[in-house]
Amino acid sequence: MPQRFGDPENQGDNKVDRVLGLPPFQALIVNKRRVRKVIKVAGIPFIYVSTNSFATYFIDCLLHPHERPQYVSIYGNGDAKAVLNFEEDVAAYAIKASVDPRTCNRVIIYRPPVNIASQLDLTSSWEKKTGITLQRTHIPEQDIIKLSESLPFPEKIPVAILHNIFFKGDQISSELTANNLKASELYPD
Repeated sequence: MPQRFGDPENQGDNKVDRVLGLPPFQALIVNKRRVRKVIKVAGIPFIYVSTNSFATYFIDCLLHPHERPQYVSIYGNGDAKAVLNFEEDVAAYAIKASVDPRTCNRVIIYRPPVNIASQLDLTSSWEKKTGITLQRTHIPEQDIIKLSESLPFPEKIPVAILHNIFFKGDQISSELTANNLKASELYPD
């Protein structure tokens, strides 16, 4: 049951599956397409769980909450929305889906509206929680593009993924289709 993000060849799902990223991320997408094609051709049953982003990782990456910083770096204008899901919730849905016949050979999208936030939303929430106003430094898109070009492999991949999420906003730039199974509708509890 592979997690998936950014598979341009899968035309039956949502736009997120057809995104084009910076070259390091695009190379990862090409490899995922190859694996998926082999799975499909071999007739191996599958369930793809679109988990978007893991909250713990990205909140730590963006805010460094354990360090109690006085500043925060904001990608671009900070308005791009991302889906930040708790790892435990994703695991619970994946376990339920693995034994649910409705999910065989389907895509499950885990994108609860309460988990959608921009960097500015996260920063404001953190400031409210801590009572500290963070100094904001905005990182231009071109700086991230250059960084993704200059870093060695594999360090350039996370930078290219950050660009896709926090500059392009590709995680929520599309509507879900009838072909998508929404985890929250499959398992409302």
